[in-house]
Amino acid sequence: MAAVLSSKPLESNYRLFEIRGVSLPLGLSWLTEGLIALCSIALQGLLIAMKTNASYRTFQEVFVSNFHNSLSFDDFLNLSVDKNIEVTQIKEREIVKPSERLKRILHFLAKNVFDYGIIATEVVFSYRKGVNVRDAVLPHSKNKFFFQTDISNFFSSITKPLVRNSIRNGLGSVPISDVHEYLDVILNLVSYKNGLPLGFPTSPAISNMCLLNFDKELLIQSNKLDVSYTRYADDIILSADNEEVLRKLAPMVSGLLQEFVGAEIKLNETKTRCLQKGQKVKLLGVVILPNGQISIDRADKVEIETLLHFYLTNDDKFLGYGLALKNKKTKNDKIITRENVISMLSGRLIGANAMAPEYLLKLRQKYGNTIIDMFLHKSAK
Repeated sequence: MAAVLSSKPLESNYRLFEIRGVSLPLGLSWLTEGLIALCSIALQGLLIAMKTNASYRTFQEVFVSNFHNSLSFDDFLNLSVDKNIEVTQIKEREIVKPSERLKRILHFLAKNVFDYGIIATEVVFSYRKGVNVRDAVLPHSKNKFFFQTDISNFFSSITKPLVRNSIRNGLGSVPISDVHEYLDVILNLVSYKNGLPLGFPTSPAISNMCLLNFDKELLIQSNKLDVSYTRYADDIILSADNEEVLRKLAPMVSGLLQEFVGAEIKLNETKTRCLQKGQKVKLLGVVILPNGQISIDRADKVEIETLLHFYLTNDDKFLGYGLALKNKKTKNDKIITRENVISMLSGRLIGANAMAPEYLLKLRQKYGNTIIDMFLHKSAK
């Protein structure tokens, strides 16, 4: 549609605005011009979207380029989940282990689909690249009062209808042109029975997508009361300088979960607690010191430094202490190898480096950069 301004004078000395032969007084032309401008902007946006979408590959093209015919696209379309899983019980939890074929498809979906899912990045620090437990605790470090709880049976409480809605609404950023055409196939592959299976590599990212509306609403309510809120997987943390407002907000958590996630979802009362500075404040395995600094627990430091000392001085004690630490959890092992203990110490130092880098500086000063770097790089022998 072309708009042309005519300079022909009228008896009232104003110009006409001509569109396809229809003349309007200039006093009305601003409205028409505005509509044309809006149409033009909308058309440009549509063309850009079409161009962008056209530049994306189809789901099948992405699949084939990832697997190079080691898996066929028919495997993706027709694979039976029930025939490709092994279900076990560990401590009253149902673990669903996918077959190698299903696991490869799930890893493909996690990387190419769910890594692009929409989540509340302001408050969620689990199952994300570049952030860790320390980042989830840091917003609370200067506050005085703390409320921590977790969600019972987290994955299994997230129902299949919620998964469907979350996938449908949360995949707008996926760089695959026709991803929504495969919604039903994806849903069948990533769910088991009526929920998310514990043991599937796709479940963590999907759970963050499913809690999007809950996270956003709890953040809104927290901001109104000057309360800090973060979530790490099924762990929910609230903190404030004012104990009264924290006690007011904490009971809302269960109601918001039931409203936005599901009526059957519940908080784990045995893991719900209130803390305050002056007590030992340990959140997600990280300790908030009275001065607001974040560190790891003193007991963890003792175990790390004891392992380092024995590694340097006494191999038998290194093995014995490593076995004792392992049996604090398993309580049934009688043999452990040197490689097992070295791997254990490497894991602890890597974790400490992520959560309390200041502590690693002290270890470097005490034991030397070479020793610490060997464990961080997993090159210790």
